[in-house]
Amino acid sequence: MLLYWRPIVPGWNDQPETMAGVLDLGEVVDAIVFTGLYHKQENWA
Repeated sequence: MLLYWRPIVPGWNDQPETMAGVLDLGEVVDAIVFTGLYHKQENWA
């Protein structure tokens, strides 16, 4: 089973609690794939 998580958006779903939940779920899947990590100048507050 594959956990496909997209996109990771700074300030929206990149909080430590969210990441921990994804990693917890990762214990029961074969792989975690994430794409769409966007680095935009306006996100560098």
